[in-house]
Amino acid sequence: MSQVDRSRDLFEAVMQIKRVGGKEALSLFFTLASSIWLSRNKKLYEDESLNMSSTIEHAISMLHLFDGVKTQSSSALNSFCAWKAPPTNFLKLNVDGATFCHLHKAGISVVLRDQAGKVLMTASKRDWEVADPEMIEFLAVLRGLQLIMPMGISHLVIESDCLLVVSQLNDVESITTSPWGSIIADIRRLLFSFMDVTICHVSRLGNGVAHELARHAWEVESIQMWWEGFPDFISQTIWLESHL
Repeated sequence: MSQVDRSRDLFEAVMQIKRVGGKEALSLFFTLASSIWLSRNKKLYEDESLNMSSTIEHAISMLHLFDGVKTQSSSALNSFCAWKAPPTNFLKLNVDGATFCHLHKAGISVVLRDQAGKVLMTASKRDWEVADPEMIEFLAVLRGLQLIMPMGISHLVIESDCLLVVSQLNDVESITTSPWGSIIADIRRLLFSFMDVTICHVSRLGNGVAHELARHAWEVESIQMWWEGFPDFISQTIWLESHL
């Protein structure tokens, strides 16, 4: 089959999807196609395998994010994408995870800030290799809580850019039998230590510092922590998150 024939078949398929399902179905089709292409590139260039359920979850998450912001003004969009300070008397914990399949490593990051945006603690930690990317996102929340427990924090906001993690942890009535069940149980036990705790989803743009620290973890032997400070390589991202 020639390139022209393949292009014609794709065009006809797209038009059929639009006729049957309308714009919503078309949006879902292209979002899924983009996620599948991303998974293909991660496997090809980073030797990082994403299972189909993870690919679909990522696509649906991105579609929900788009639906939530496409009608907003530019100022509202900046507010959605930017890091937001926690309420008075609260601290905010941003976490993220990264997998490095070709190195057989995984990494997590932790960023703790106060209501003025002051960085109280940052950490980049190498962890054991995990089978799927969701596992390391749950593990990032767990490790973050473990690191800050000695600080005696009573009011906390936790942010993750993984919608699945936030949904699972906020569904307190559910009894999960998923592969992450034991980690979720450990997280929930630690959450009882706080007087008031909120778990929120944030866009990747609003979690930029944690994302960069998680990617840095592949260079870390065990753990690197910075108290009331942060490494130079994230200084620009911290400034941007504080001024958007």
